[in-house]
Amino acid sequence: MKKKKKKPVKDNVSQNNNVDASYFIMPTNGQSAYQKWLERSASPCDMIAAGAFDLAQESLHRQFGVVNFQPLKQYFLHIYLSSHAELPLIPNTSDIAVGLRRNPESNDSHSPYLPAISLSLGHCHEFVKLAYISTTKAAFQESIDSFRKALHIIPFLIIRTSDELKDVRSIIKTCSQYICALRVKIEAEDPIGHEDSSAA
Repeated sequence: MKKKKKKPVKDNVSQNNNVDASYFIMPTNGQSAYQKWLERSASPCDMIAAGAFDLAQESLHRQFGVVNFQPLKQYFLHIYLSSHAELPLIPNTSDIAVGLRRNPESNDSHSPYLPAISLSLGHCHEFVKLAYISTTKAAFQESIDSFRKALHIIPFLIIRTSDELKDVRSIIKTCSQYICALRVKIEAEDPIGHEDSSAA
Protein backbone atom coordinates (compact mmCIF):
# COMPACT_ATOMS: atom_id res chain seq x y z
CA MET A 1 0.00 0.00 0.00
CA LYS A 2 1.16 3.44 -0.86
CA LYS A 3 1.43 5.85 1.98
CA LYS A 4 -0.56 9.01 1.52
CA LYS A 5 1.54 12.09 1.54
CA LYS A 6 0.53 14.64 4.12
CA LYS A 7 -0.31 18.01 2.68
CA PRO A 8 1.83 20.77 4.10
CA VAL A 9 -0.05 22.98 6.54
CA LYS A 10 -0.01 26.60 5.51
CA ASP A 11 1.37 28.88 8.11
CA ASN A 12 -1.18 31.66 8.02
CA VAL A 13 0.52 33.52 10.85
CA SER A 14 3.86 33.67 9.08
CA GLN A 15 2.17 34.66 5.85
CA ASN A 16 0.30 37.48 7.52
CA ASN A 17 3.47 38.62 9.21
CA ASN A 18 5.23 38.72 5.84
CA VAL A 19 2.42 40.75 4.34
CA ASP A 20 2.15 43.20 7.26
CA ALA A 21 5.86 43.54 7.90
CA SER A 22 6.06 46.82 6.00
CA TYR A 23 2.66 48.11 7.14
CA PHE A 24 2.57 50.31 10.27
CA ILE A 25 -0.61 51.31 12.04
CA MET A 26 -0.31 54.51 14.02
CA PRO A 27 -1.74 54.06 17.54
CA THR A 28 -4.75 56.19 18.34
CA ASN A 29 -4.44 59.05 20.78
CA GLY A 30 -5.75 58.43 24.27
CA GLN A 31 -7.75 60.88 26.33
CA SER A 32 -5.91 63.96 27.46
CA ALA A 33 -5.80 64.94 31.14
CA TYR A 34 -8.24 67.78 30.44
CA GLN A 35 -10.81 65.42 28.94
CA LYS A 36 -10.56 63.12 31.96
CA TRP A 37 -11.07 66.03 34.33
CA LEU A 38 -14.23 67.12 32.54
CA GLU A 39 -15.67 63.60 32.50
CA ARG A 40 -14.94 62.76 36.14
CA SER A 41 -15.84 65.94 38.00
CA ALA A 42 -18.62 68.51 38.13
CA SER A 43 -16.62 70.93 40.26
CA PRO A 44 -16.13 74.44 38.80
CA CYS A 45 -12.44 74.47 39.71
CA ASP A 46 -11.84 71.21 37.81
CA MET A 47 -13.62 72.66 34.78
CA ILE A 48 -11.38 75.71 34.95
CA ALA A 49 -8.29 73.52 35.19
CA ALA A 50 -9.46 71.73 32.03
CA GLY A 51 -9.84 75.06 30.24
CA ALA A 52 -13.64 74.89 30.05
CA PHE A 53 -14.26 78.41 31.37
CA ASP A 54 -17.77 78.61 29.93
CA LEU A 55 -18.87 75.44 31.71
CA ALA A 56 -17.30 76.69 34.93
CA GLN A 57 -19.20 79.97 34.70
CA GLU A 58 -22.47 78.13 34.16
CA SER A 59 -21.73 75.90 37.14
CA LEU A 60 -20.84 78.85 39.38
CA HIS A 61 -24.01 80.64 38.38
CA ARG A 62 -26.12 77.54 38.98
CA GLN A 63 -24.52 76.58 42.32
CA PHE A 64 -23.70 79.98 43.85
CA GLY A 65 -25.71 82.50 41.84
CA VAL A 66 -22.61 84.27 40.51
CA VAL A 67 -23.41 86.85 37.81
CA ASN A 68 -20.33 89.11 37.85
CA PHE A 69 -17.22 87.14 36.96
CA GLN A 70 -14.81 90.06 36.62
CA PRO A 71 -13.55 89.82 40.25
CA LEU A 72 -12.99 86.07 39.73
CA LYS A 73 -10.91 86.43 36.58
CA GLN A 74 -7.58 86.30 38.42
CA TYR A 75 -8.59 83.07 40.16
CA PHE A 76 -9.66 81.48 36.87
CA LEU A 77 -6.23 82.18 35.42
CA HIS A 78 -4.44 81.14 38.61
CA ILE A 79 -6.17 77.75 38.74
CA TYR A 80 -5.69 77.06 35.04
CA LEU A 81 -1.99 77.97 34.92
CA SER A 82 -1.09 76.12 38.12
CA SER A 83 -2.85 72.82 37.32
CA HIS A 84 -0.48 71.64 34.60
CA ALA A 85 3.16 71.73 33.62
CA GLU A 86 5.10 71.45 30.37
CA LEU A 87 7.98 69.01 29.99
CA PRO A 88 10.71 69.81 27.44
CA LEU A 89 11.86 67.01 25.15
CA ILE A 90 14.68 66.98 22.64
CA PRO A 91 15.62 70.21 20.81
CA ASN A 92 13.37 71.47 18.00
CA THR A 93 10.34 69.61 19.36
CA SER A 94 7.32 70.94 21.17
CA ASP A 95 6.91 70.48 24.90
CA ILE A 96 4.48 67.96 26.39
CA ALA A 97 1.68 69.31 28.60
CA VAL A 98 1.18 67.20 31.73
CA GLY A 99 -1.68 67.55 34.19
CA LEU A 100 -0.72 67.79 37.86
CA ARG A 101 -2.58 65.30 40.03
CA ARG A 102 -4.51 66.32 43.09
CA ASN A 103 -3.42 63.16 44.96
CA PRO A 104 -0.02 62.17 43.54
CA GLU A 105 0.75 59.96 46.54
CA SER A 106 -2.13 57.60 45.69
CA ASN A 107 -1.19 54.46 43.73
CA ASP A 108 -4.76 53.31 43.27
CA SER A 109 -5.49 53.09 39.56
CA HIS A 110 -9.23 53.27 40.28
CA SER A 111 -9.00 56.61 42.08
CA PRO A 112 -10.22 59.56 40.00
CA TYR A 113 -7.50 61.41 38.13
CA LEU A 114 -8.30 65.01 39.08
CA PRO A 115 -6.24 68.20 38.84
CA ALA A 116 -4.28 69.83 41.62
CA ILE A 117 -6.03 73.01 42.80
CA SER A 118 -3.70 75.64 44.20
CA LEU A 119 -6.35 77.53 46.19
CA SER A 120 -7.09 76.37 49.72
CA LEU A 121 -8.66 77.37 53.00
CA GLY A 122 -5.28 78.76 54.03
CA HIS A 123 -5.62 81.50 51.43
CA CYS A 124 -9.00 82.48 52.88
CA HIS A 125 -7.57 82.69 56.39
CA GLU A 126 -4.69 84.85 55.14
CA PHE A 127 -7.10 87.35 53.60
CA VAL A 128 -9.20 87.37 56.77
CA LYS A 129 -6.07 88.14 58.83
CA LEU A 130 -5.16 90.98 56.48
CA ALA A 131 -8.70 92.32 56.83
CA TYR A 132 -8.44 92.27 60.62
CA ILE A 133 -5.15 94.19 60.45
CA SER A 134 -6.66 96.79 58.12
CA THR A 135 -9.65 97.16 60.42
CA THR A 136 -7.45 97.91 63.44
CA LYS A 137 -5.66 100.56 61.35
CA ALA A 138 -9.02 102.12 60.38
CA ALA A 139 -8.37 101.27 56.71
CA PHE A 140 -11.94 100.15 56.29
CA GLN A 141 -12.06 99.98 52.48
CA GLU A 142 -8.91 97.84 52.40
CA SER A 143 -10.49 95.61 55.00
CA ILE A 144 -13.64 95.22 52.89
CA ASP A 145 -11.53 94.31 49.86
CA SER A 146 -9.67 91.62 51.83
CA PHE A 147 -12.88 90.13 53.19
CA ARG A 148 -14.31 90.02 49.66
CA LYS A 149 -11.22 88.25 48.34
CA ALA A 150 -11.70 85.57 50.98
CA LEU A 151 -15.30 85.14 49.82
CA HIS A 152 -14.25 85.01 46.17
CA ILE A 153 -11.96 82.04 46.79
CA ILE A 154 -14.56 79.90 48.55
CA PRO A 155 -16.44 78.70 45.41
CA PHE A 156 -13.17 77.22 44.12
CA LEU A 157 -12.29 75.21 47.22
CA ILE A 158 -12.25 71.42 47.42
CA ILE A 159 -14.07 70.54 50.65
CA ARG A 160 -13.10 67.07 51.91
CA THR A 161 -14.26 66.90 55.53
CA SER A 162 -17.10 68.16 57.70
CA ASP A 163 -14.62 70.25 59.71
CA GLU A 164 -13.56 72.07 56.55
CA LEU A 165 -17.21 72.69 55.71
CA LYS A 166 -17.78 74.21 59.16
CA ASP A 167 -14.70 76.37 58.69
CA VAL A 168 -15.95 77.62 55.34
CA ARG A 169 -19.36 78.50 56.77
CA SER A 170 -17.69 80.36 59.62
CA ILE A 171 -15.57 82.37 57.18
CA ILE A 172 -18.63 83.26 55.08
CA LYS A 173 -20.52 84.44 58.15
CA THR A 174 -17.59 86.46 59.49
CA CYS A 175 -16.80 88.13 56.18
CA SER A 176 -20.43 88.97 55.45
CA GLN A 177 -20.98 90.55 58.86
CA TYR A 178 -17.76 92.57 58.74
CA ILE A 179 -18.44 93.83 55.21
CA CYS A 180 -21.91 95.03 56.17
CA ALA A 181 -20.65 96.69 59.37
CA LEU A 182 -17.70 98.37 57.66
CA ARG A 183 -19.86 99.71 54.83
CA VAL A 184 -22.19 101.25 57.40
CA LYS A 185 -19.16 102.71 59.19
CA ILE A 186 -17.79 104.27 55.99
CA GLU A 187 -21.15 105.76 55.06
CA ALA A 188 -21.68 107.15 58.58
CA GLU A 189 -18.28 108.88 58.56
CA ASP A 190 -18.67 110.41 55.09
CA PRO A 191 -22.27 110.20 53.88
CA ILE A 192 -21.89 113.01 51.31
CA GLY A 193 -18.77 111.53 49.75
CA HIS A 194 -20.37 108.10 49.70
CA GLU A 195 -23.43 109.44 47.86
CA ASP A 196 -21.24 111.24 45.33
CA SER A 197 -19.18 108.13 44.64
CA SER A 198 -22.30 106.01 44.29
CA ALA A 199 -23.80 108.48 41.82
CA ALA A 200 -20.61 108.52 39.79
